[in-house]
Amino acid sequence: MSFAENLKCIRKKQNITQEQLADMLDVSRQAISKWESGFGYPETEKLLILSKELNVSLDYLFSERCHMVRPKNKERISKIDTYLNCAEVFAYRSTCLKRKYGAVIVKDDVVISTGYNGAPRGFDNCCDLGTCPRIDRNMHQGDGYGICRAIHAEANALLNCSRQQTIDADLYLVGVNPEDNSIHRAKPCPLCARMIIQAGINNVYLRVGEGVENYIVVPAKELVWVQQAEM
Repeated sequence: MSFAENLKCIRKKQNITQEQLADMLDVSRQAISKWESGFGYPETEKLLILSKELNVSLDYLFSERCHMVRPKNKERISKIDTYLNCAEVFAYRSTCLKRKYGAVIVKDDVVISTGYNGAPRGFDNCCDLGTCPRIDRNMHQGDGYGICRAIHAEANALLNCSRQQTIDADLYLVGVNPEDNSIHRAKPCPLCARMIIQAGINNVYLRVGEGVENYIVVPAKELVWVQQAEM
């Protein structure tokens, strides 16, 4: 990420408005807006105050961060983090405006299928149209899938191979927030959970944050595959 993207991401994660940050630095809100849009940088004095107020280093503010797990020195990263990295790569190919997801199916240490969320082949994606009906209606997970244009990443990965291949395989899933490319705590929706169970998947590995081994493992049969009906 650039300084502008880092600043915006850190500010939002700390629930600080542009107006509040402007007051901390004794500058105008317009100045904060310009910095977050990439149209300039704070003066050195303001940068030092900014670093102190946000409790981050200057290196962190200006770093090109990567969420993927990377090796330290000559050590290798684990197979699980490797496959989750692979799923994250496909998440960035997603066409969804609400949440980008990438999925990878692995069997006997071989990647047999991949997928990301997007409209059916040959149809307009939300990123092409510039609008998402679920975002427009403030809908959350489990709501409004009938008006969603996307096939989910897990479903696409399962469609790209046979059930014979997926029996006893594992599925790796990563979610990314399009606004700032931060990691979203991955979780299959009930519809995808049903397909994962039906496909004979063994375990589902879900990235839940940044860093080494920041994931959870859920046996496919323990996924939430049906919502409780409202009385």
